[in-house]
Amino acid sequence: MGKVNRLARTMMRRWKIWTAALLLLAAFPVTAWSAEMYERDLLAEIRYILKEYHLSNISEDELMEAAIEGMLSAIGDPYTDYMNAEEWQQYQDSFEQTYVGVGIRLGQDEFGVYAVDVFSGSPAYEAGILRGDYIVEVNGQSALGKTTEEIVSMIAGAENTKVELTVLRDGDRKTYTLSRRSLSIPNVEYSWLPNGYGYIKINTFSLGADEQFSEYMMKMKTAGLNGLVIDVRGNPGGYLETVAYIAGEFLENGVLIHTRDKNGRDNPVTILNGYSVDAPVVILIDENSASGSEILAGALQDHRLAKVVGVRSFGKGSVQSVFLLSNGGVLKTTTQEYLTPNGHRVNGNGIEPDIEVKGRAAQLLTAFREVGMKPLTVTTNRREMVVNGVSFGEPLPFVEQDGRVFVHSRVLGALAGLRVEWDGELRSVVMTRGDERILFAVDSADVMNRNGMAMIELDSFSKLIPEFSWNYTDGKLTMSVR
Repeated sequence: MGKVNRLARTMMRRWKIWTAALLLLAAFPVTAWSAEMYERDLLAEIRYILKEYHLSNISEDELMEAAIEGMLSAIGDPYTDYMNAEEWQQYQDSFEQTYVGVGIRLGQDEFGVYAVDVFSGSPAYEAGILRGDYIVEVNGQSALGKTTEEIVSMIAGAENTKVELTVLRDGDRKTYTLSRRSLSIPNVEYSWLPNGYGYIKINTFSLGADEQFSEYMMKMKTAGLNGLVIDVRGNPGGYLETVAYIAGEFLENGVLIHTRDKNGRDNPVTILNGYSVDAPVVILIDENSASGSEILAGALQDHRLAKVVGVRSFGKGSVQSVFLLSNGGVLKTTTQEYLTPNGHRVNGNGIEPDIEVKGRAAQLLTAFREVGMKPLTVTTNRREMVVNGVSFGEPLPFVEQDGRVFVHSRVLGALAGLRVEWDGELRSVVMTRGDERILFAVDSADVMNRNGMAMIELDSFSKLIPEFSWNYTDGKLTMSVR
């Protein structure tokens, strides 16, 4: 039985014992082949003949890569990979979120591509680029009409080289010259909201992310934690040691996951001497929450330590071990499958949320409601959402037309605590809360269809939901629920 003992944490880190999450890092000895063994190896014979005699003059390395690709293709496992030394380093960097750039996370809306986040201490931050700035030119070349991916490609470049960005802010164009450099995207981000409510976003379960998480938990508990939202939407996973320590902030003793090898042997991984949280906890997941995110959400859900809000997760329930090779590369191959503490099979199934909510803004607002946050006030300029005075990068679209303001039905439902469904027979958005049932017919003047979203007019909504109020001034919308 694998055990993670929090009391041994410092010693384990000092010894650098890494247990990867879906990356169980294990170094295996490289066999020294004798010349006689080499000569009897059929694959080696064929490789030798092709290298020496084939007209293409193919190299030994090219033949080796092709042979490896052929073997991996025969297995048909998308998570079994060969990586050379450079690719392996890039793979590790991806978990640590290290890259060369200027420090902007981009998003896109109907007006173009804009800065969702500007990372503190980055070249963009130091130059003065702000969240919400639209990218209109890169190195003098127009960025209008281009996708986020295209603009990311235009901005990308080698370390210590320069890039010129022109942004549009409140109708004014500003141009900045930035030097690209190596940056680390924050793996754990933290916000403290009024009245004792916390929000922690985990971008990856990198080495050290658990220490950041633990530090934030200590701050919140000291300040008086009344509710916590953990956001693992879009988190692709990381190291099991990190997931285990984070789970140990909530689970005192118990099974984190069950693992099964090719012989069906059950080897549960357990948490010992963990902590507990005396406040409601919600975990946000989406279709891109995978592996380590699913381990954390599944464990806290099964132990009834947190509610899971969002949509069904990705469904990567397999464990990969990493074998170090003689050339400095690695073979990452699937060696186990994992199940949640209650035996739920994650692979191909994912984690099913306790409360299904579609749409990022609606998911976040639902999570805050579920941990008991009241009152709930949201301010937005479409691109940025501010909840109870704290800014989030989530866009919250609305439409202003002829003095009337329309907001997506799911956002309004999340704010007011209403379940939102579509009734095809009645051609209506149906909002329910207990025995209360409210219909908004899509053909009525109070509903607007915008890119497949049912947007509801706020005056009509406020008449039916007396605890809801709103204000729209100078392009800024504020909505509140008492």
